[in-house]
Amino acid sequence: MGIEIEHKFTVHKDLLPELGTGIKIIQGYLPTESLTKTRIRVTSHYNYKKAYLTIKSESVDGICQEFEYEIPVLDGLGLLQLCPTRISKTRHKIDYKQHTWELDIFDGDNEGLIMAELEFDEIGEMYHIPDWANKEVTGDERYFNSNLLENPYNTWV
Repeated sequence: MGIEIEHKFTVHKDLLPELGTGIKIIQGYLPTESLTKTRIRVTSHYNYKKAYLTIKSESVDGICQEFEYEIPVLDGLGLLQLCPTRISKTRHKIDYKQHTWELDIFDGDNEGLIMAELEFDEIGEMYHIPDWANKEVTGDERYFNSNLLENPYNTWV
């Protein structure tokens, strides 16, 4: 069984280091009648594409069960069509003091939102917060990707 342990932060855009090209991500969530989220994600980096099916339980204090599987790209694109709405963002990875941060720059209805996530192998793992990481929003459900579909960032800033 997979466990995801993460912390999420908003970002001071002006304090970010130089970023490279990044990986383009389009993702959606298949409708379910439970608190479980079924995510479809297609990533692009230059001409290289991958697709993933991810099932996540409800998150409590940044911890949830997570099961992620790579699937054929054509299946991922087809499944995205079954998602009522989609999120688009570019992901950059930034190494900082023994950890790799994932920085997501959103576009579309969530343009202007930049989030940083740090995933851990175990609960209570020590980490350092870079100066470009702003406010921790791990427990703030407004920042969950699945919620940004229904209540986009540009409607609450």
